[in-house]
Amino acid sequence: MNLSSTFDKAKEVQGQFKGKKVIMGVDDMDIFKGIILKLLAFEYLLQQNHNLQGKLVLVQIVNPALARYEKTAYYAVAECCLVNVVRDGMNLMPYKYIVCRQGSPGMDDDMGIKADSPRTSMLVMLEFIGCSPSPSGATRVQFFDLFSSGFDLFGSGDNKGKPLKEVIVSRKCAEAVLRGAQVYVPGVLACSAHVERGDIVAVSVVVEQYGPNGGWDLKFCKA
Repeated sequence: MNLSSTFDKAKEVQGQFKGKKVIMGVDDMDIFKGIILKLLAFEYLLQQNHNLQGKLVLVQIVNPALARYEKTAYYAVAECCLVNVVRDGMNLMPYKYIVCRQGSPGMDDDMGIKADSPRTSMLVMLEFIGCSPSPSGATRVQFFDLFSSGFDLFGSGDNKGKPLKEVIVSRKCAEAVLRGAQVYVPGVLACSAHVERGDIVAVSVVVEQYGPNGGWDLKFCKA
């Protein structure tokens, strides 16, 4: 962290995203790292919260695209680190983020941050990641709860502090909902934590669509 190149890069990133909240992720190019799902979830967040458009930036770094000092700079600037690996062992990224967000005297001086000024940081992790129990201050969520809870810290006031709970259902279940049926348990694929009987929920379905490049794409659709 105590390198002039890191200081310069952090100041550059800070200026590039001035006035915006930076969410970041650092992952290998691997199907189990959840990069595509992360991008879809961020898209969904902006679609459901128009007031956040232009205020949030998602920076996704794919290893080994950047040098170590560059990653350190992004860690230091980002106000939220998102770790949504769908299958993983011991992931060290949360620890790197925590250390870098503490800053250093040289970096703080370059970025114009006072030594005693408070820092607001948010570490969001899927609850089944190997290191999930360790960081005591982390927000642990299920995947489909990533962007529907906890983001009032970023100024989303649409739900007045009570984020709408999500229920993700199968295609057949979604078709039944469209016909006026209630959500039935066998059709539920995933849901927000602590959903109780009588709760008002947002029902979505994940559908496969044939993509323009000859493959299959996943899309979230509101039921």
